Amino acid sequence: MAETIEAFLYRVTAPVGGQFLRPWMTRWPRPENARVFTVGCNPRNPYPTDKVSHQEHVEALLNRNGRRCGDLYERLTGEPSRTRENIDAFVDTLAQHDIHDVIQTNAVCYATKDSKCLKYPEHAEGLLAGRKAFHEVLHYIRPHVVIIFGSNTISHLRAGTTGPLKRVEICRIKQPHEPCEQSFVLGPWTLAVISIRSLGLPGFNHWRKWSAAHLERVAERVVSLLRPAV
Repeated sequence: MAETIEAFLYRVTAPVGGQFLRPWMTRWPRPENARVFTVGCNPRNPYPTDKVSHQEHVEALLNRNGRRCGDLYERLTGEPSRTRENIDAFVDTLAQHDIHDVIQTNAVCYATKDSKCLKYPEHAEGLLAGRKAFHEVLHYIRPHVVIIFGSNTISHLRAGTTGPLKRVEICRIKQPHEPCEQSFVLGPWTLAVISIRSLGLPGFNHWRKWSAAHLERVAERVVSLLRPAV
């Protein structure tokens, strides 16, 4: 019998180091059916186990029972980071192209103040659990398109798998060229992976001036990839 989404989430969000793992943010009411993932490195703000219950966390992930991902995030973290603002702006761009079933996740679903902290011994358990959680989410939902931002994200994604995703390439374009795209067969489904440059600071500053034009092209390509074959 297939594992329900609720049971799956209770399992993959099990607390590590005093925080609940955070597998995604989403506005979509049925995240188990999302076709598109955006993937960053790891969250900056933890969800401490003494600030939120496991049940509330899971219900918010599913946007159910009066709880919402965004509301819980605001309550626990206060002001959004600039990276969060850039991710939300990109999700808005996708929505303008009628792409709403989007999950915002991370290659490591475990929060640290900075991604550099993931190499510290005190975060070793969280790093391994966070990488595993991402891959479990990926294989549970099986999206059609994954958009990965930043070379650091790709490094952690490669390190966390022994499969085809070890071949994901870093985006090196320097102006609004066509998206960097690869296709991978992951067991029972085929996944299109688009890599873009960093949405986090300071990396985003290096391409801020042409980011809107490039992200528009990325959104257009996602529309094409999601279009049913005829």
